[in-house]
Amino acid sequence: MTEQTTSIIIPEIMPEQQERISKAEAWANDLAISDNHGAEMAVVVEAEIGKMITGIKARFAPAKTAAHQAHKEITSLENSLVKPLESAKALSRTKRAQYQREIDAAHAVEQARLQAAAEAEAERKRVAAVKAAEKLKTPELREQRLEEAAQIIPEAPVVVHEKPAAGTRAIKKVWKARLVNIGELIKAAASGNHAAQSMLSFDAQAANRQAALTRDMVDVPGVQFFEEYQ
Repeated sequence: MTEQTTSIIIPEIMPEQQERISKAEAWANDLAISDNHGAEMAVVVEAEIGKMITGIKARFAPAKTAAHQAHKEITSLENSLVKPLESAKALSRTKRAQYQREIDAAHAVEQARLQAAAEAEAERKRVAAVKAAEKLKTPELREQRLEEAAQIIPEAPVVVHEKPAAGTRAIKKVWKARLVNIGELIKAAASGNHAAQSMLSFDAQAANRQAALTRDMVDVPGVQFFEEYQ
């Protein structure tokens, strides 16, 4: 839908007006003042040029006012459309950042837990190795085992992210996708549409993930995103 904005009427430049402007330019270029009378006449012509300037500005004033008002109206209309989208985009980025912070925090906690467990296990092995070495009767072998015990270090922990345990199933509204035109999907993929390329063979799982993530905010020709209750 096109919104109506303030109309702007730009004044037409009349031939006689352009001619007078050209004459003023030529007069100024050819002006050579050699006495007081010439200076006085220059003042008279300057006054006439000043009147021309005032008249021209007066003619263009309504158009300039209308243009300024139209600019305000267009900017306001543009903002009414852009601002909600910018807010949605910013909110998405904020939620992504929060998700990453939560993942990083959980990773750090698990890393610390595993590191502590690895160090405790390494200490247990060192103590056991020292005790075993002290029981040896051969000094050389005992010294060797003690050196080996001192070199026991914790193993580097590996954090494995597990899927959260399934909780109580609740009825909720989810986004899904269905293929409605394979030709359009193929054309979109060929034109470089990454979303279309990711589901070119129409992987329903991939399409449903796309539906859940974008909620019909990213057009994929040939695919229809829809909601259903589960």
